[in-house]
Amino acid sequence: MISLLKEHHEIAHLNIHMPSMLALLYSSILGTAVAFVGWNWVLGNIEASIASISLMSVPILGLIFGFIQLHEAITRNVIIGAIFVCLGILFTSLPKKKPLKG
Repeated sequence: MISLLKEHHEIAHLNIHMPSMLALLYSSILGTAVAFVGWNWVLGNIEASIASISLMSVPILGLIFGFIQLHEAITRNVIIGAIFVCLGILFTSLPKKKPLKG
């Protein structure tokens, strides 16, 4: 990133301040390293098929936290999309029926 900012003349005039670099470092560590370690820990303790269901809930959690923290609007289309996501989670969570022998 520093190379990008310093080598390209269109954005070379930007000054990088230490708080900005620390914020970038902080968010990249939390957003990647901690999440990666946490996900691997979950996969080590739970079946992958069950753990993968939590990945499908990420859009719903993003919707909820976006509404709470960022005051984002929840429109009719967002609600319809959330319903489809929840239905997908429900359908993938249900046990599969065994075919009838006959």
